[in-house]
Amino acid sequence: MGPEALAGSAAQKNGIPILSDNNYSEWDASIRAFFLYIGFLDYVDGDLNAPSEATPELLMKYKELTQKAAGVICQSLDTNNRAKFLNKLKEKNPKVLYDSITLYYQSNQSKNQARVFCNLLAISCKDKEVENLISNVRVQLMHLNSVGIKVGKPPANIDISNELLAEIIVRKLSNRYDDLKRIIYEQRPLETQRIVAKIDDYIRDSYNSPVDEIAIKSESSYKIKHFCQNGTHNPMTKHSANQCRQLHPELKKQTRDKNNKKRNTNQQNQNRAKHTSQKPPSIFEEDDLSSDDTQVVNYSKAYATKSNQYPTFSYLHTEASSHMIGHQKFFQTYKKKPMSVETADGSHTSVLGHGLVEFKSNDSKFKLHCIHVPEIKETLISMGTLWDSGFSMIRRNHNHFDVKNNKGVLMNGKVCNNMFELNLEIVPPKQSELACARSLEKNCTTVQAIQVLKS
Repeated sequence: MGPEALAGSAAQKNGIPILSDNNYSEWDASIRAFFLYIGFLDYVDGDLNAPSEATPELLMKYKELTQKAAGVICQSLDTNNRAKFLNKLKEKNPKVLYDSITLYYQSNQSKNQARVFCNLLAISCKDKEVENLISNVRVQLMHLNSVGIKVGKPPANIDISNELLAEIIVRKLSNRYDDLKRIIYEQRPLETQRIVAKIDDYIRDSYNSPVDEIAIKSESSYKIKHFCQNGTHNPMTKHSANQCRQLHPELKKQTRDKNNKKRNTNQQNQNRAKHTSQKPPSIFEEDDLSSDDTQVVNYSKAYATKSNQYPTFSYLHTEASSHMIGHQKFFQTYKKKPMSVETADGSHTSVLGHGLVEFKSNDSKFKLHCIHVPEIKETLISMGTLWDSGFSMIRRNHNHFDVKNNKGVLMNGKVCNNMFELNLEIVPPKQSELACARSLEKNCTTVQAIQVLKS
């Protein structure tokens, strides 16, 4: 017989149930009845103080009651509650032990309220068990009252507590996401929209979880994100009050106009590429290297990978909004443009410039407009940029895909370790082809969650 079974049998002799997360009210009523029976309840409630040494008989009786009360409380705790409440001080002081248990289970903190409220939602009713349903509901309503939840009509314009709803949502996550829940709980008080956004970030990052040789840094997704709302500016955000859209709604229109202009520019580039018939299929041409660098300095997130193979791999990435390459030697044309790069851990590296890089896939050659990030050892091809240029990713079978438009297939690849690995070669400039082959590094480093920002 295990220790919990022994404790249960000892507690049941006194009619006290084993305390768990779902029966605090019954346990409290039983333990207080036991205290009343042995004459210890007044000491627990603070109506009587411990007798002094001047009254040895009362002091001896008090110590006897203390040991009995402490022993019964300890025997009525399950394994989880023992770990929470028992220590050398509390196990010899039943009043301190009882107060700590009561404070925990009657706390009106949102996490405790969510626990009790979820127990109410979990009540079920089978056929011919209506009486049990009513009994369970009454018990759970008593639990709601014990943690400070008042049942009634909410204030105007509010139907449910934002913090309580956020706690309930987090509790829906299975044990598989304990790390995510721990990070979320460290950021109390919780807000529903912020919690949903954080879970969504976690899901997006899980699509690129580290497998075998692939290494990805995802801590940046778990950083606290601050928002401005309800017409007020939050000073914890990264923008100033003058740039706050809550205070200056006209900024929304300016951003919308800027995005429309950028979209029109991309459409013009696409049209030029479609009408080019004398050259191999190319998405970006020489004249795309304009002085307007906003086309290549848009906000983007990319992930580099780790490999020891030659040549370096090329990956199709759905979150990178610019094509990225780590070697200047591969650029057919090049324009220096220093930019600031922030990594996932908050450190910075640099983007040195941008230009055209020629690629070969199967029998076709084409040029893509890439930015030069020296720390990246694997080529990243932006699916979003290809999409804007009229290309789509088509699944051929379980492991293979094509990137094509209405004129045909541009490139293809396979899914390896949940990554889209492209069948793609970089074509070095002819005058430096041999030098490029010799100077390729064999050991590639890992760059994690790079975010390109304006300098």
